[in-house]
Amino acid sequence: MGFPLGAGLSLFFIGIEQGPSFAATSALWSVQGIVATLGFCVGYLAGIRRSGNSKITSLLLCTFLGVAGFLVTAFCIRYLLPDIIWLRSLILAIIVTVCAVKFRKIPPYQIEKRALFTPLSLAGRAGFASMVILLVTGMAKVIGPQWSGLFSTFPTTVLPSVLVLHYNYGPKSVQAVFREFPFGLLAIVVFSLAVSQSYPSFGTGMGTLVSYMLATLYLLFYELKLRQMLDVRL
Repeated sequence: MGFPLGAGLSLFFIGIEQGPSFAATSALWSVQGIVATLGFCVGYLAGIRRSGNSKITSLLLCTFLGVAGFLVTAFCIRYLLPDIIWLRSLILAIIVTVCAVKFRKIPPYQIEKRALFTPLSLAGRAGFASMVILLVTGMAKVIGPQWSGLFSTFPTTVLPSVLVLHYNYGPKSVQAVFREFPFGLLAIVVFSLAVSQSYPSFGTGMGTLVSYMLATLYLLFYELKLRQMLDVRL
């Protein structure tokens, strides 16, 4: 789920509609936006801890706290962090590291009985993702490249996916997903940094292709090598 689906499509359409330079600036804010995505995870996990036995109530509470966590964190990134780039980067790196260490303590979870995949669930996830991407790209010119970049990291595909997991398999399955999430999200960092450099040089189409290739290579490296190393060290 760290693959830059929502962020990638948002930046792609922002590049088409507002130009590669606008999208390249937004991409640098997408890098910072992964901390807002972690804010969503923290809020969702807080909802799990506070949920009762009612499945619907749990889903609603987790969704509310997750979205609130994203919005509050995005606001703090935009307005409360210092403008000194190295200090801002250091603070964000520390936050990601702390979340990575904390989330790594969540025990793995094995799904034993898989729920049936339905066209309705696929349509629901696709519809939600499309709505958010259309909203972000449609508002890009109004809200500027900073907010566009931050909102491009909204958990467009993650939120409906974890809701499906939560509903079908319970909260432990969602916690297990978030266990891998901080380092998986670094794929968005790789993608966004690549966009910031490739869009002005190669244009939106070719820049997107190059950026996705680099993000994919990072996730392959994470799965084949880095994840095992982290399990040993953390």
